Amino acid sequence: MPTTGIINSTAMAVYVNTTGTTYVKIAYSTDASISISSDMRDITTKDSSAWREVLPGLRSATISISALYEMQAATQGVHATTKPLWGALDGRTSLTVRFMTAVTGDQYFTVTGYISSLELNSPGVEDNGTYSCTIEATGAVLNGTLA
Repeated sequence: MPTTGIINSTAMAVYVNTTGTTYVKIAYSTDASISISSDMRDITTKDSSAWREVLPGLRSATISISALYEMQAATQGVHATTKPLWGALDGRTSLTVRFMTAVTGDQYFTVTGYISSLELNSPGVEDNGTYSCTIEATGAVLNGTLA
C-alpha cells in the first residue's frame, strides 16, 4: 500500500542495482538527495518589453549520498557499502541507482550515471568515519511506481 501523507525521510534512500535486477540499499546512509534540473535558454529579443524570456534546454540530474563509512564487505546483509561505489569510480563504469522508499506503490526515480566524487571523511577524534558520494546522471531520469 503506498505511503500517504508526508513521507518520513528515514524511509527515503538510494538503492544501487548490483545484479541487473536487484536494487540494494546504500548501507548506513545519513542523507540522500536527488536534484533534477533544466537549463534555461535565453530567447529575449527587442520585442520582449524589457522582460527576459526563456525556453527549457538541457536537463540533468545528480544523486548525492552521505553515510557512515564501513569498508569490510561489498554488502552488509541487504545493504551496499562503499566497495561497489569505489569499484564503479575506479573502473569508470556506470551505476544504475534508484532514489525511493521500499514501500510498494510509492514513486521512485531511476538514474544511470557515473560517480563524479567519492569523499572519505575523518571528522575528528573518537567520531564516526563518514563518506559522501555524488552520481551524475547520463541520459534520462526514469520515474516509476514500486511494484
